Amino acid sequence: MKKRARTSVRVYCLRQKTLDRFYQSMCKEGEIPVVAYGAARFNPTGPGEIAVPTTAVAKRCCRHYRTTMIDEYCTTQVCRNCDSRLHPVNERIEGVVKSTRGLKWCSSTICNSRFLDRDKNAALNILHCYRNPESRTQNMNRIYINGLSTTERAGLKKSPITIENRIIINGP
Repeated sequence: MKKRARTSVRVYCLRQKTLDRFYQSMCKEGEIPVVAYGAARFNPTGPGEIAVPTTAVAKRCCRHYRTTMIDEYCTTQVCRNCDSRLHPVNERIEGVVKSTRGLKWCSSTICNSRFLDRDKNAALNILHCYRNPESRTQNMNRIYINGLSTTERAGLKKSPITIENRIIINGP
């Protein structure tokens, strides 16, 4: 048991050291970058996927740089160029239709039906939200009804709430 505990501590220390080296490599001499970091709180693992240390990486980033947490709501689902909703790209393999992970399609005529990488699109939307917090698009705003966001309300099994108390707020 002691050997397992020592190994766990060693692996933890090596992870921290690796993250420190990574963040130090991003900084040029004399410059301290500002990081706009997505403030999502999601389960870091899914069925058949490898766990990702989302919270630990965010905390480590805050130790090295001035970090601003940006609400990620709908950043993967809204086109960075025209602010329209993106659609999943489906693929038919042997008669079975499956969605292609990480690839989205913009049906707007402004974008000329372009295919977009979901993560790159989200990163550019987060950067836009950091640079222009007041110009966050309507499609990326959370809608609050009676003090609860629509994502919070989705988990509740209550009677419908009246629309008269509907407020749209930028950010979380």
